[in-house]
Amino acid sequence: FFFKQKTAYEIKECDWSSDVCSSDLLLLAVGRWVPGAVAVVLGAALGYAAFRSLHLLSRRFVVLVPAGVVVADPMTLTDPFLFVREHVVDLTSIPDGRAPEGALDLRLGAVFGSVALHLDGDAPLTLRRRSTSVPAASSRVLVTPVRRGELLEAAAQRRIRTSP
Repeated sequence: FFFKQKTAYEIKECDWSSDVCSSDLLLLAVGRWVPGAVAVVLGAALGYAAFRSLHLLSRRFVVLVPAGVVVADPMTLTDPFLFVREHVVDLTSIPDGRAPEGALDLRLGAVFGSVALHLDGDAPLTLRRRSTSVPAASSRVLVTPVRRGELLEAAAQRRIRTSP
């Protein structure tokens, strides 16, 4: 086989193009100012959006407290909401992910590992929709905890009725 000796510039441009030279900072280093600046701006914006989404996902939780069940979800609710223990009928596992009729779905597309919180009456919630708040009321609320089994087990220990 015949191999051509390449200059350092050709190696930068050709051999590393899939890994390193395509990065925005190296475009600036090579002297491609406009594409490099555009890549830096777009990369920073996309990085911020990804960080914000992951940060909001990390702030979604379901907590069992002595007074009942708290659902905190900044992506779907304007404020954390306490479902008072006396009004909680049961926590039910939803194995197939299908939402029961009339349930308020706070899962944001996650279907497996879902739990339905069944109440004895409608709970007045305030949902977050883009930049507005929308009032909603439901006696059944769907959430997807990270560890469904542990949530149901802890709820049973706290004498909240559960259904696997």
